[in-house]
Amino acid sequence: MENKEIIATLKEMSKGERGRMGIRFFFNSLGCWVPFVSAATAMWGEDEQRRFNDLISELSTGMFEKIEELSELIAEFKQDITPEALFAILKKMFDEDTFNRIVRGEEVPIMISNISLNQLLPFKDKLIFLNSTHASANMGAGCRAGNHIEEILNPFGMGMGFVIRYFGDN
Repeated sequence: MENKEIIATLKEMSKGERGRMGIRFFFNSLGCWVPFVSAATAMWGEDEQRRFNDLISELSTGMFEKIEELSELIAEFKQDITPEALFAILKKMFDEDTFNRIVRGEEVPIMISNISLNQLLPFKDKLIFLNSTHASANMGAGCRAGNHIEEILNPFGMGMGFVIRYFGDN
């Protein structure tokens, strides 16, 4: 094979899906006769491995930082299961009359979105009873399911019916 043919073959090999592997195989094979070529191929492979390791290291560092940030947020959230935190959420969710009924300990039927349910779940069985009535209605459209009071914080989508009762930190 002449030099031009070898160069053409190498160019063709580099275009394929596994082009780098093909070229590296060729140089490793050539390295049996010329030691310098084998060393250069090994350095090329090491450089690619180093770049890959740097990328993985950078990604994992970013992930560990995010995990640490989320862990701190969860720990902070768990510590904030207080009546004051619950009242702040309930004041945003309902009008003054409904809020006062809940705080007095009355059983109040409510219609809430999934987002609001997730906000109330940490307080369930710690400060409030929250029992499903298995009712549902389109929120924000003025639809009602019995005597359920629709929340005003997230009044969209399908609402789920619950009875809520505040029992304090007993």
